[in-house]
Amino acid sequence: MDEIIRVTEAPYNAKGDGVSNDRAAIQNAMDDLSKRGGGTLILESGKTFRTGNLFLRSRVILYIEEGAVLLQSPCDEDYVRPGPEPYTYEKAKIVYGHNVVEAEWGHSTYFNYPFLYAGSGTQWVTVTGKGTIELSRGTSCEDTIHVVTIALFGVRGFELSNFTVIHNSGYIVNINRSAGGICRNLHFPEPSDGNGDGICVCNSQNVRITGCRLNTSDDGIIVATCYGDPRAGLWFTCDDPCPCKNIEIDHNIGTVTWDATKAFCFIMWGNGCKDPRDAETSHIRVHDNKFQTVGAWSGNWNLETGHFDFNRRVNAMKDIRMERNEIGTLQDNWQDLVVSDFVGFDCMSELKNGDFAYGDLYWVSREGGYAGAHRDEEDGNFGYIDHLDRADAALYQGLKLESGIDYRLSLKLKTSGDPVRLFVRDQETDELVAELEYDREDWAELSLPFRVPKTANYRLGVEKGRALKGFARIKDASLSKG
Repeated sequence: MDEIIRVTEAPYNAKGDGVSNDRAAIQNAMDDLSKRGGGTLILESGKTFRTGNLFLRSRVILYIEEGAVLLQSPCDEDYVRPGPEPYTYEKAKIVYGHNVVEAEWGHSTYFNYPFLYAGSGTQWVTVTGKGTIELSRGTSCEDTIHVVTIALFGVRGFELSNFTVIHNSGYIVNINRSAGGICRNLHFPEPSDGNGDGICVCNSQNVRITGCRLNTSDDGIIVATCYGDPRAGLWFTCDDPCPCKNIEIDHNIGTVTWDATKAFCFIMWGNGCKDPRDAETSHIRVHDNKFQTVGAWSGNWNLETGHFDFNRRVNAMKDIRMERNEIGTLQDNWQDLVVSDFVGFDCMSELKNGDFAYGDLYWVSREGGYAGAHRDEEDGNFGYIDHLDRADAALYQGLKLESGIDYRLSLKLKTSGDPVRLFVRDQETDELVAELEYDREDWAELSLPFRVPKTANYRLGVEKGRALKGFARIKDASLSKG
């Protein structure tokens, strides 16, 4: 990983004059570094490296120095696709224009390889430096080669940091089915001349977006799930649903060119899959940002027609925290979201998956390693809290409850003989509103009647209580009124 290559030096000899095609020089250098275990490829300051699309490689740092430009070629003969053998390339067929298929939003960016692309199996990909990535626009939309600027699909470990993107003609950063990475201090100062989403994290896990400044013509920062997208096929697929979880979005600034778009949004298009756990969105932290607009897209692709159905259905969401954000316009479509334990906004109002048929879908665990859901032959489906000697464990749902209403939390509970607690707590203050202790080793049907002092978000479930050891199992949970 210590090897450093300057792409203008032998044997690669990139020109960096903004006219010559430097694609082969840059690609060969990255390929060679990857074959040797990794390293850093430097694009030097003061030079413009014109190139067609490039394939990012495992353990290779593409370092664009301040004052260097990586320029998209406008000529289709400069574009390639993967060849039959590793590290080989063939001429690519380029699609011009914007929308190229009948499906909604069938943009050519899905049918041209991204400008910078890392595919499935790639690990520890880095694009960094204070230089500029400049896309090329034709005289019109129809003679422009529209590409996603940077796309990662199935990548494990990545960093995208410090560079600026200008003149983009499509989506800028698309992180799809990838895990373990960061987007830091990216700058997108101008909107695109086509659909130009900023940073989309789709069906991915353990990702942070921090310190970025975005001015986009379409949605800015997106947390998404998608299933059955008919536009897929060239460089990504949506046949196998995948959850989106453990995402932190902080200290970013997002502006948009018109208020119908969203500087931050959730796109929940995963509800068409058979098992809703496969498209659940969970453990999302959005804090200390400035967003001109915030909204949501709901619905799903109709797999029979290949078109999008605006049915306002969304996939399962839980444990979403939005705190200390400065928001200009909150769009009405935000209300389509159905979230268990939504900090900063109203939670859903009905308890879901009380029989744990879908594991811990919608159920949130405090001390996640010690709570969750399971199934065995004796007890069937159940939720549990465990290792009560080591953690303040709890398993609950976060719901919006109204004052002046008689509620009743009912469930079956079984313990190791140690005193655990049914509880209702104020989400904001953690104040205990209602409780019922149980310490029997046999299943029992328990019922906790209660009223809440104010209309607000509350957490309802089972927690450790006074137990110093042991476990508790839960099933057949419901919340009723009256």
